[in-house]
Formats: sequence, structure tokens, C-alpha cells
Amino acid sequence: MNQHFVRLQTCIRKLETCPASLSTSYPTLDFGFHWMRSPCVWEESFPSQSAAARDAERAFLPLYHQAEEALQRCWVPSSPDGWYSELCRTLNRRLGETQEALIPMRTQRTAPVLNRISSLLTPDKVMGKLEAAATQCDSFVLDCASHYLSHTEYAAYDPSEGETGITWLLGKLLIRHGYDLSPAIFALEKDLRQTVTDCRQAFCAQAEQAIQRHILAPLNPLLPILYQLLDTQSP
Repeated sequence: MNQHFVRLQTCIRKLETCPASLSTSYPTLDFGFHWMRSPCVWEESFPSQSAAARDAERAFLPLYHQAEEALQRCWVPSSPDGWYSELCRTLNRRLGETQEALIPMRTQRTAPVLNRISSLLTPDKVMGKLEAAATQCDSFVLDCASHYLSHTEYAAYDPSEGETGITWLLGKLLIRHGYDLSPAIFALEKDLRQTVTDCRQAFCAQAEQAIQRHILAPLNPLLPILYQLLDTQSP
């Protein structure tokens, strides 16, 4: 088989696998806040559990919004680090490699079919289809913040324990409350990873369909024609 034709087939197979090459990394959240308040430390504890819960929510919501934004950046076409932009770069590179693979096979006899193949090696229709379909990723969302906050662990320090009389009464007045947000954070991170995975799978499926429909399906019938022309002009 003509070695240049083999190279072309290799390039076409790489076009098929463009979506599978997308990054599988997950967003990293910045825990730039105090996610634990000890009930045993007066300066960071609270006089009631409701006060502790309010502070836990205040501390958690910025991280939750950060996770929402990170998820959206994965699929929004305008995001420079998202899948759309990454696929566009990868597809352009591989289309360029495929165009280069055509050059050594160009002769007067093969020029017409190579021109038809070359005209199909453009990303416009694929990326346009994916941009139009991007809003479908809106269905991949995190649970509401209250769902994760329900995992928060609360603790109380009661200095009246083991005391009696006036000491016991004074101790009851000095009960302090704290919280630990780490279970809520772990639940958020777990859901974020799963949601990103599910959303990526849906995006890749759309990308595979678009590449198949707009590039590979119309291109494949031209390959046997090109092969026959190359074969007949071989010595």
C-alpha cells in the first residue's frame, strides 16, 4: 500500500479520537477560608448552634460558587481553558496534519479528489455545531448549597459537665458551639468530580457525532477513489 496513503489513514484515525484526547483533569477548589471552628476556643466559637450554622454557611458559600464557576468554565465556549477551546486547538492541529499528508499524493490525476478531501478538512461546521449545542450542558449542575451544608458537623463545649450548684449554672451560660465543614467540602468535591465527568462524556459524544457527520462521513467514500488512482499510477 502507498506509504503516503497509509499516513493519510493514520491522520484520519487521529481525527476520530480528537474528543477522547480532551483533558480529564478536574477543577481544584481553593480552600482560602477557615473551614473549622472549635467550640473549645472562645475566640472562634459561638454562643449558639444557630450562630455557628450561620457562620458555616457564610464560609461555605464562596467555595460553592467557586465550584459552580469551575464547572461552567469546563464547557462554556468562551472559556480559554474549557473543552471547546481545547478541542478547537486539537482539531485544528490534526486537520493541519491531514492537509499536509495530502501534499505528497498530489498529481494531475489525483488533484480533483484531493481538492474534495481538502475542502472537508475544516473545523467550522464541527465547532459551530458544538457551540450551538453547548447550552445542553446547563443540565449538568450541582445540588443546592444547603444539600452540602447538611453534611456539616457541629460540636458543643459544655463547661457545666461534672459540675453542680452555681458552677453548673454558670457553666450552662458559657456553652460554646463550633463546626467542621470538611464533610460538606468532601461532598461538594465528590459531586463536582462526578458532574464534570458526566458533562465531559456528553460533550465528547456531541463532538464525536459532529466530527463524524461533518468530516468523516463525507470524506470516507473518497478514500477508495484516491487509493485506486494512486494504485493505477504506481509503476
